[in-house]
Amino acid sequence: MRVGMVGERGVHHYNIAATSLFLATKAEENCRKTKEIVIAVAKVAQKNANLIIDEQSKEFWRWKDSILLYEETMLELLTFDVVLESPYTHLQAILQQLGLDHDKALRNIAWAFLNDSQMTTLCLRMGPRDVAVAAVYFAARYNGEKISDDGGRPWWERAGGDEEKIGEAVAVVQEFYAENPLGRTDLPLEGSPGGSAGELEATRERGGESPESVKERGGDGVEEREAQRQRSRSPIERTTGAGDDDAVLKRVANDPATHERDDRGDEAIASIEGVPPKRKESIADTDTGERGSKRIKSGDKDEESEEGEVEE
Repeated sequence: MRVGMVGERGVHHYNIAATSLFLATKAEENCRKTKEIVIAVAKVAQKNANLIIDEQSKEFWRWKDSILLYEETMLELLTFDVVLESPYTHLQAILQQLGLDHDKALRNIAWAFLNDSQMTTLCLRMGPRDVAVAAVYFAARYNGEKISDDGGRPWWERAGGDEEKIGEAVAVVQEFYAENPLGRTDLPLEGSPGGSAGELEATRERGGESPESVKERGGDGVEEREAQRQRSRSPIERTTGAGDDDAVLKRVANDPATHERDDRGDEAIASIEGVPPKRKESIADTDTGERGSKRIKSGDKDEESEEGEVEE
């Protein structure tokens, strides 16, 4: 069970913050040298950003020993659970679900919202999914964009968001912009939109279907229409895409399925309706060539038989 380090162990909050920062750089792909963390923590603790910290000074070693000492204690209190879900991963999934992953302007604003939210207590108040949904709303409202519904459901419900949490998340980030604790001279997202129900509805475009729902439904019907068209075509039409070589045309002409007999039982007639004129000429030439070759062969046989009779 997780417990606090201040009440249970009597550890100063500066030491807790320094140790937390040290562990966080290990858990994420933003590793920093212990030296860099110790120097940064010492400057903040002394409230002097221009303070020069020597690696051999007592101040440096005091903070280094403190961080390494409380690292194991903090891991035990956290039950060694330092793997957390990132709101950035949820943001990418939501943008793909809503078909907005190619909207560069909206994606950049949402990403900036998440960056700024990491400097607040928002990650402790709600889950990463709620923060990501709030980032999408913030970006859509800031850019004046609308996100279409899916079967009457607003986009934030499809993304798994909650109206109250969206408003709370935006309020926290707006408070951060108003206080400006980092003393930034330019806040590009300052004066951002609120998270009231009316402003949330302003990002909603009623009607329409999302790309995700179309995919679940089995596409937009193109494949089904193509299958029906293929079933309605004649055998020759279905083979026209296979090529124009003589072998294909001969195989089609000799296929019994491509012929029809009338009620009188006459000789089979090739059903080549719907075949382009060029294809018809090729098929006709093939049949004519075959009949000519048969006549030549039969003529050769007759000549051979006549020669045999003369010799006798």
